Amino acid sequence: MERTGDLDKYVVVSYLTQDMDGKAGDRYLPVAGQLVFKPGETKKTIKVKVPNDSIYTGDKQFALLVSLLEEGLQPGNGEQAFSLAADTNGSQIRNWNYLPGESANSLTGGVINFSTTVNAGQALVKLDVNGLAEFNDFGSYNPVAGNYESLMLNGMTGAKFTNFDNENNPQGLELQLWDGDRGDADGLTNGLVQTKGYLGRVIPGLISNDNRVFWAPTSADGQVQLRLINSPNQNYAMGWIEVDDANGSIDGLLPDDPSYEAAALARKQLIFSDQNGASTKALTRSLAQQSFTNVDNLIATESQFFGDFSNANLEPNRYYILYNQQGDETTFSIDTAPIIETDSRGYHQLNFAGITAEIGSKTLVVPGVLGQSVTAEVSISRAGAYDNAIALYKVDSLTGGLDLNGDRQIDLKPGDSGYTEAALGRAQAPLTGVSLTAPDGFFSTTQQTVNLLGNQMYGMVIIPNSTIAEVLSQNPSNDPNFGPVALFSFNGANPNGISQMSRLGSNLFGFEDMVGGGDRDYNDLILQFDFLPA
Repeated sequence: MERTGDLDKYVVVSYLTQDMDGKAGDRYLPVAGQLVFKPGETKKTIKVKVPNDSIYTGDKQFALLVSLLEEGLQPGNGEQAFSLAADTNGSQIRNWNYLPGESANSLTGGVINFSTTVNAGQALVKLDVNGLAEFNDFGSYNPVAGNYESLMLNGMTGAKFTNFDNENNPQGLELQLWDGDRGDADGLTNGLVQTKGYLGRVIPGLISNDNRVFWAPTSADGQVQLRLINSPNQNYAMGWIEVDDANGSIDGLLPDDPSYEAAALARKQLIFSDQNGASTKALTRSLAQQSFTNVDNLIATESQFFGDFSNANLEPNRYYILYNQQGDETTFSIDTAPIIETDSRGYHQLNFAGITAEIGSKTLVVPGVLGQSVTAEVSISRAGAYDNAIALYKVDSLTGGLDLNGDRQIDLKPGDSGYTEAALGRAQAPLTGVSLTAPDGFFSTTQQTVNLLGNQMYGMVIIPNSTIAEVLSQNPSNDPNFGPVALFSFNGANPNGISQMSRLGSNLFGFEDMVGGGDRDYNDLILQFDFLPA
């Protein structure tokens, strides 16, 4: 693809292949995407795969439709180059189309739309993805509800991610669909499955199938923190067991097989063992929510033990069950489902065989159209004596990584040398950071309105009794022995890797403002984000 004319401008175009005598799916694999010409650039290359080249001889003609989306002297807000290519293993693909537009939570700036012929009522669609920033969701049009819904795999139908790179970020998508069932956008049983959807980004975390089996769609989803709330007195253990599928099978053994328990326990990964639960007066999710209207509810939680933490790094696209051992008795979640309260993928509270725990992730994900301003009302409660500076900073991965040069590769992760300086630099910059004002007094609350970028990821940082500028000038290594410190929402960025923040809900967070966990009550600052409709 070449362009002429005013080469001083940024130019954004969309493109998609169109059938001629070559038919998509069997003669060639259709592509769609978006390109960004920078000033001075005149040529871009688009690659189209031709399968079965030795079977189908002769010309395979198809066209490329190109549409101008935007041009200007400055880069647009949120535009990025990407490409999608579909493979249906020889099944014909009809009406291949890319519909640009402002779709909330879409990383593709629009939706991909096409139909696939079915085989015995089923369609298997693979999408190769190039150029997109980190994604962990697929939004699909529901013709009954008239809106887009998450279509992650439920064991029978839906989407799962494939082709993970060396950072375990997905580079592909596989759709398992049935004619007329969930994910068929035409809502009809007619020999075709219509796919109409987009790759998106949501709060990372685990997906639970019937509260029995947990699934980490991506590596970021598998990086979760567990908090122990209640437990038996002693002589217990709880942990994860990786299983082979959504049915909980292990090496061909099903849960009712007499050999299943031994095979399962051979794979166990310990979470908690013989640890005490949180204080009965400790901060809870409901108390945190109530604090914004009655902050005195926090008084009883002061210096009350919030509970032990355990961090998990579950493998992407793998299934896990929980086990609980108390004395000689072993319980598996595949047999006895925990009672689970879920508030988005990023927060679950579960009760399993006498153990109550929370599972949460660390990143704030702002909903909305990519790059557009989103208004958030931020409620802040304070039960700590320190005066804290509070800031948000834009991150480039769901686990807090930073891309320093715009090549979509993560250059710094939490805990890397230089992360503190880079993160605080972003927090100071108006385009990548937002400062929040803590309540003035001990046991007080406030509310403020801020503008954030839609469909973007943010980390959070607090600085006890100091400022960002003072940390950067006096202690850029974030060593508590050398000066004021920054306490991040990501454990790895903190001194000694200690957790200073716990997620209490979808967009509800509790902070401990003393270095090293302090009195471990996590009520010193409580933040809640409510995103207003566009």
